[in-house]
Amino acid sequence: MIPVVPPKPKKKSKDELQAESNKFKKAIETQIDNMAEKGIKIGKTTLIAGGLAFAGYIIFDALFGRTEKKKNKAFLKIDANKLPEKKKSSNSWIVTSIKGYILAFIIGIAREKIVEALAELKKDETKQNI
Repeated sequence: MIPVVPPKPKKKSKDELQAESNKFKKAIETQIDNMAEKGIKIGKTTLIAGGLAFAGYIIFDALFGRTEKKKNKAFLKIDANKLPEKKKSSNSWIVTSIKGYILAFIIGIAREKIVEALAELKKDETKQNI
């Protein structure tokens, strides 16, 4: 059996390679130009449509927009003299401090119970893994 050797590809000259390069370059430039033209057309169309929508909104708002009732409701005037006075708490500092201590005590107990529960869960997990 005779081994088949593929023919060596013909080496292209520098001029041929330059011509191919220019050909691809022109094709890419035309594609970029086409995309730019499409982008400009889409941008102009969007701008015109947005302008028309905005103009329509302005005209509609001018014809059917705000009434005097809406304007008066928007600006409520609050008289500070007619506001109710703030009531002070009747608890003394002793009662307030006792409430704080009780709350801290209850939170401490809850923390201990949570730590115990987590320790039990950890023990259960280690027993199951063994």
